[in-house]
Amino acid sequence: MPRITMDGQSVDVSLNEPLDDACEELGVDFACRAGACGTCEVVVLSGLELLIPRTEEEETLDLPDSHRLCCQIEMARDGVVEIEEA
Repeated sequence: MPRITMDGQSVDVSLNEPLDDACEELGVDFACRAGACGTCEVVVLSGLELLIPRTEEEETLDLPDSHRLCCQIEMARDGVVEIEEA
């Protein structure tokens, strides 16, 4: 089952579904939920290859390679993604 983890806590998630609710459950702060503000930026410590490619909104913010926005990411494959707040 796909899973996202942060600070020793984990949440099971579904493939191809937004991870914003799971990330919020893990303690990530949100504001716009549209990829415009960058509030939900996280560092992907492991499992980056399990996520969908960057969205246009993430490209616009010119984030470092390992940084993603929780409001934009989805799991594309089964596995565990470990994150930390940026």
